[in-house]
Amino acid sequence: MTALKGLRVLQVLPSLAANGLARDAVEVALCLAQNGAVPLVVSSGGPLQRELDRAGIAHLTIPALASRSPWSVLANDRHLTKIVHAHVIEVVHAHSRLLAWAGWRAAGRCGATLVTTCHALYPTGSWVERWRGAAIARGVRVIAVSEHVRDHLLTNFPVTKDAVSVVRPGLDLALFTPDQVKSTRLIHLARVWNLPDDRPIILVPGRLQPGQGQMELIEALGRLGRRDLCCLMVEDCSGDTAPANPGYRRLLEQRIEGLGLGGSVRFLDTWPDPTAAYMLATMVVSPARNPEGFPRTILEAMAMGRPTVLTDHGSAREVAVPGVSWLVPPANPEAMAEAVAAVLALNTAERINLAERAIDHVRQRFSRERAAAEIIAVYREVVKRD
Repeated sequence: MTALKGLRVLQVLPSLAANGLARDAVEVALCLAQNGAVPLVVSSGGPLQRELDRAGIAHLTIPALASRSPWSVLANDRHLTKIVHAHVIEVVHAHSRLLAWAGWRAAGRCGATLVTTCHALYPTGSWVERWRGAAIARGVRVIAVSEHVRDHLLTNFPVTKDAVSVVRPGLDLALFTPDQVKSTRLIHLARVWNLPDDRPIILVPGRLQPGQGQMELIEALGRLGRRDLCCLMVEDCSGDTAPANPGYRRLLEQRIEGLGLGGSVRFLDTWPDPTAAYMLATMVVSPARNPEGFPRTILEAMAMGRPTVLTDHGSAREVAVPGVSWLVPPANPEAMAEAVAAVLALNTAERINLAERAIDHVRQRFSRERAAAEIIAVYREVVKRD
């Protein structure tokens, strides 16, 4: 990648929290530095900044980047313009719809090229929502994290097909591998979560919101009529993240009691060791009613060799593998119950074969090195470097 030498790239994102978006941005910055480019990251800060610091990659902290207020958008515009000018930035890469507005104005004022990434399916029900999302389409190149997101962009925003590149996120396969999870970690997490030793574990990561389909999964468990299951609904509320919808959780709890599942379904608000959690799971379920931009947790589960049950829509179809993933119609408790029962019925040999296929699928297609290389190829194209 000698054409990258000296290329000055500014990535702009809301924070460096330990989430998929931030991990992708950090990996791109590391790859740029390794190939002679000059990466710069601007965010409101977060724990992943340590990785940039260790690699000697510059990071600038602007607290307002995490805000969604209109006044912050204007302030970010001024901040980014100064940064782009001072650091002679050639490519501005915005990782959110509101930051894309500020990035677009800063790039235009300073003669830089704007690249954006669309990580989610933005709502378009009102003119305010359409305005918020429209800046994503202003990139010279728009990166979509799935084909489903690409189709959403083409349908709802003023962007041409040639301007959109699909780059699916990747995983750190040195982290998401069963070999790295020692038995001591499994024992520790099982104790922290007070897990039973002799019951199948159904792991359901995700925010507690009606669109995530937890109610339909509870109905499915009620249909199964089994009381030997342990279903863990994990909503990561560590740090500054608050529960998404306490009222919805109360409705779920009421339905659990009504179905006699009080000893079978639990809610957890910490996610201290995700890879160990996947290894403890008999299966991982994503019952979302609404399509996601990209089902990262399902991909992580597959990388750990776990069977997955997910709803048959959107980008879920892009990662599912027959015999490894069970696709069910959204908002269909009966079909969900059948899929969960099918996974529970797998014997040891079938589980071993499934794990091998799942791990191989992820390693062949979803490494973070592959994702970073594809994004950097976009940079090369937009600045006309061979």
